[in-house]
Amino acid sequence: MEKFRTFEDPATGIMPFMPAKVVVPKNPLLRLLRGLVSLVLVALRLPFLIVAVVLVATNSLLVSLIPIPFLRRPLHRLSDLIGCRLILFLLGFWWISAGWEQKKTVSARGKAEQGWPPCSDASSGSLLIANSCSYLDILYLSFRFSPTYGIPLREASSPKLQQSLVPKGLFGMLYDTAFSPRQNEKAAVPIADLVARCRAGTLGPLCVLPEGLASQEGAMLPFLPPVGGPPGLEGTAWPGGAAPRCRALVFRYPSRHFSPCFPCGSATWHVLNLLCQIYSRMDVVFLPPRAA
Repeated sequence: MEKFRTFEDPATGIMPFMPAKVVVPKNPLLRLLRGLVSLVLVALRLPFLIVAVVLVATNSLLVSLIPIPFLRRPLHRLSDLIGCRLILFLLGFWWISAGWEQKKTVSARGKAEQGWPPCSDASSGSLLIANSCSYLDILYLSFRFSPTYGIPLREASSPKLQQSLVPKGLFGMLYDTAFSPRQNEKAAVPIADLVARCRAGTLGPLCVLPEGLASQEGAMLPFLPPVGGPPGLEGTAWPGGAAPRCRALVFRYPSRHFSPCFPCGSATWHVLNLLCQIYSRMDVVFLPPRAA
């Protein structure tokens, strides 16, 4: 276990790449009851989950074939809105708490930040910055925004590539988050060019997960370029000289028995464990513009 101490968060003591411990009841009768309930839940949910994933994949493929952007984008949003939310519901996320960060004292300026975050902040060509705890983050982001995803290069071979991102769609991003495959530097695009592409093609906001890897909740990894490190987003030469609108959000997964966080391990086993839970919780906190 000592080899993992290199990655331990000094502030919290949390190891970002260690899966959370599954809490098992000590009472054998409770363990038996929990096992029976889990079998019933998996038997009921798994067939519907497989059908939902196939339908979302099929719809995404068909919608991507539409050549007209102003027709493709609404159908893309409708497919993700229904399909990704249905998948999250089947995984036990009946209700998702999302909104601005709640404060005990609210100024007159901050009263406008107490409702639901406006959709105009996630228009095509804008930026979304989020932490990464699980493949579940991707399902929520697609349900809420249907973005184009940009993955920072974890081992960029040149300074120019450090300012580039590898564009991904929904299922490409799910695969990358679940399995962390070897990255293709040839597919990387400068972040400014990718923002311009999203704006011109009505491809939704550009969502960047700057940690580069999923980590345990509460142990955020240092941000990779182009979000972290010089020159950063402020020093980027944006098309037209104007920086895109940027919004930041944080995912949290409060849990008692099984954590929805997925930093490593078998994605299939993690999904099956999620299906065994009667209910799972996800909190999404949108940061105010001045914090982002």
